[in-house]
Amino acid sequence: MNPKPFVYFPDWGLWMPVAFLTAGTVGMDTAANLPAVRRMLCDGRDVAFAVINGDRADRIETWRRELAMERTCQLRLPAR
Repeated sequence: MNPKPFVYFPDWGLWMPVAFLTAGTVGMDTAANLPAVRRMLCDGRDVAFAVINGDRADRIETWRRELAMERTCQLRLPAR
C-alpha cells in the first residue's frame, strides 16, 4: 500500500509548489473527483484535500457529506 495520501488541490495554484517540493512523488489532482476519492478510500488509500480559501470548513463538510451519502464500502471518515 502507498504510504503517501493522494491529495486534491481544488484551490488554484496550491499544487504547484507541492509538486515541485515532492518531485512529483505524491499523487495529486486539482479537481475533487468524489467517485475516484470513494474508490481510493474503499481500497484503503488515504486521501487528503488541501484548501486555503476562507470557506474551507464548509467545502470540507460538503465533501464529507457527499462521500458518506453513497457508501459502496464501509468508509471510515475522520471525526470533525
